[in-house]
Amino acid sequence: MLTSSLPSSPSQRFSLTLISLWFLYSEKLLHTYAIPQFDDELYNDLLNDPRAMVETLYTNIKGIITVRVTASISVVASILIIFLIFKSSSKLSTTYHRLVFGMSVADCIGSTSIALNTLPMPNEMIYQQFQSVQLGN
Repeated sequence: MLTSSLPSSPSQRFSLTLISLWFLYSEKLLHTYAIPQFDDELYNDLLNDPRAMVETLYTNIKGIITVRVTASISVVASILIIFLIFKSSSKLSTTYHRLVFGMSVADCIGSTSIALNTLPMPNEMIYQQFQSVQLGN
C-alpha cells in the first residue's frame, strides 16, 4: 500500500502552499526581470554619452582630495576620542562614555568608507567622470 507523503495538518499544508507559491512567484520574477545583454554598440554609446560626463565638486580631483582629507581627519579624531575614553579612570562605566565610544566607532567606520570613496569603483564603468584612482575589478 502506498502512503502519501503530503502533510496531514492544515498548518503544514498551508505552509507548503505558501512555500510553493513563493517559489513560483520568484521563478516568474527571475524570468520577467532578467538582466538584458548589451551589445558593444550600445555600450560604446553609453560610454560616449555627454550626459554621463557631468563634472561636479564630487567628481573632480579637488573635491575628491578634500573629501579624503576631511574624512581622514575625522577618523584620526575619533580614534583619539576612543583612546582618551580608555585612558580615563572610569573607562566605559558611564553612560556618556559608552555613547561617545559608540558614536566614535560608527564615525570611524563611516569616515573610512567616505575616505575610500572612489577606490573600490571598477576601472571600466559607464560613468568615467571621476578624476581619481579606481582600483576595483
